[in-house]
Amino acid sequence: MAERDRWRAASMALLIVLSGALTASFRFLGTPEFNNDHFVHLTAAQQVLFGEWPTRDFIDIGRPLQIVASAAAQRLIGHNLFAEALLVSAAFGVAAALTAAIVFTLTGSALFAVGAVAVEVAAFPRTYSYPKLLAIAAGLWVTGYFLRRPGVVRQLVMAAGVAFAFLFRHDLGVFVGVGGLVASVLASPAAPWRERCRSGLTFAVMVMVLVAPYLVYVQVNGGLSNYFVTALEQNQAEAGYVWPNPFAEGDAWDAQLLYLFHLLPVVVLAVCARDWKRGWDGWRTPFLISVACVAVGVNFGLIRDVLRTRIPDAIVPAVVLGAWLAHRAWLGRRRYVWIPSTLVFLVAGCALADAANIGEILNRTGLDGETLLQPRSLADRFAERSAQLHDRFGSGSPSRAAYVLRPFFRYLDRCTTEEHRLFLGGLIPEVAYLAGRPFAGGGYEHYNFSSPANQQRVVERLRGQLVPFALIPSGGDTELVDLPIVAGYLREHYALLADLSLDGNERIEILIDHDLPSMARDAETGWPCFTAGGRT
Repeated sequence: MAERDRWRAASMALLIVLSGALTASFRFLGTPEFNNDHFVHLTAAQQVLFGEWPTRDFIDIGRPLQIVASAAAQRLIGHNLFAEALLVSAAFGVAAALTAAIVFTLTGSALFAVGAVAVEVAAFPRTYSYPKLLAIAAGLWVTGYFLRRPGVVRQLVMAAGVAFAFLFRHDLGVFVGVGGLVASVLASPAAPWRERCRSGLTFAVMVMVLVAPYLVYVQVNGGLSNYFVTALEQNQAEAGYVWPNPFAEGDAWDAQLLYLFHLLPVVVLAVCARDWKRGWDGWRTPFLISVACVAVGVNFGLIRDVLRTRIPDAIVPAVVLGAWLAHRAWLGRRRYVWIPSTLVFLVAGCALADAANIGEILNRTGLDGETLLQPRSLADRFAERSAQLHDRFGSGSPSRAAYVLRPFFRYLDRCTTEEHRLFLGGLIPEVAYLAGRPFAGGGYEHYNFSSPANQQRVVERLRGQLVPFALIPSGGDTELVDLPIVAGYLREHYALLADLSLDGNERIEILIDHDLPSMARDAETGWPCFTAGGRT
């Protein structure tokens, strides 16, 4: 028995290491340029390096740990996209390793664990979605850790997993917290309900104690009410849950995957109810009920239009439940059950891979058969990708605005310093990052400071900052039509410097503070220089 346990532990360790390392490598090579959505938190991370903090100095809608993680990577590795790519790839690798550990522990099968990881990787969520996989996978793992041997210390570890998820994204903390609460209540099936409820209450108190310091920080720096109202307003603006026709032409695969994701927890709960009547299956039944509850929250909380890009965000609980169901069907040895179950799991994985355009991703990585047989070629791909990410513009432009503004970025290099800020009047966070300049006013997503209180706060900050330029997408005040206080301040203090065309009718205006004295004129553009070094 001891020899078997050692073999099992060694197999699990090897599986975890390989899953993490291979997934991280695949993500590093296969990820294209970061799109502008990724720069929402990356630009905030840059702001931290300039000495400012989320909520205290600029508006944050609930992702402090993601911002701080990117800031730490930029500080330790370098101010470039290479550092962010390493962080993102490592996070996806850890999420895959945790998924492998969960499924292997749940089923005892390395084959099903590998299958679960393969489907998770093939879904290829967008780069900025890594907290959704990492935090949920970590939350599920600590939930299983608690249920395998319930106790106060392990329950505290589970509560720490909820706090970890909450600080990455508040809604992730809610999803994982529900799973932990269910696990706390179901951990001791023979105990009276009063004792179970006491366990659930203890868990809730643990979570509140762990997140309390951050909530106090928010209250001191602007107030919890305004903080959560701002976050809810954005969530409502982005909400768009759909129930599409699963047989319609065009996006049928996406719709069918959506319904499959919703069906999985229902089926698992039905099987668990059947097991409950027959007697508990150790820790597995309460664990699967907890995972199913997390899956329901994740499906409704993270999946919205456009389905192709949002379904992968909910992949972790789906592959855990799907792998367990397929394994359970296989154990039944009834072909009419396990063959269809396994086929559904495989087809779903293929559909996710197709939605992610896995063929293009494989071409991007260069991981074809010939390359795999030539280690030097593989090393060259890593070196080439690293060089692209170290180059300011080497990995492509995250948006048309970033591409058009490249000459402006070089002008800023010549004629401004890091003390000179940019006001961003639209969803163009990549502009501040690529410019290497802090954003102004404490706001860089225009819809996050639309309330009068937030607008007033932005204007007050603008008055005390050195802000030579404001960049307004789509022309004039049209992007600021719902921000009358901010728009009024800009009309009073700024004048048009340049009007650049993007795509179609889209434009971006560069406004300059007409009261700010310049020290020279830039020889290349004729625009004002605000540093003596810019004189030519």
